[in-house]
Amino acid sequence: MRVPRPCGATGVAYLGVGGGAAARPVALGLEQRFKAAVFWSGGFPIGQRLPEVDAINFAPQVTTPVLLLNGKDDFTFPIEASQLPMLRFLGDRKSTRLTSRP
Repeated sequence: MRVPRPCGATGVAYLGVGGGAAARPVALGLEQRFKAAVFWSGGFPIGQRLPEVDAINFAPQVTTPVLLLNGKDDFTFPIEASQLPMLRFLGDRKSTRLTSRP
């Protein structure tokens, strides 16, 4: 298989929106090939999850730099209850950022 130059196998990134952003600490905690990730409108889901699929259990293992893009008044992923806990739990503290806008 031939891989085109702009799409090299050494620079894979992840973009998750909503539920895709909320669940991805599981994949990023298990997979080391991602070089960067953007979680757009995500955070830890509110409510109970089974421990084997709960993102909070995988977030400390994430070594990929993550950019969290959220709304200030997000009612699905509130800042205090969902966004900030995800930011604190993600393993790569030096290069992980949270941006919340109105």
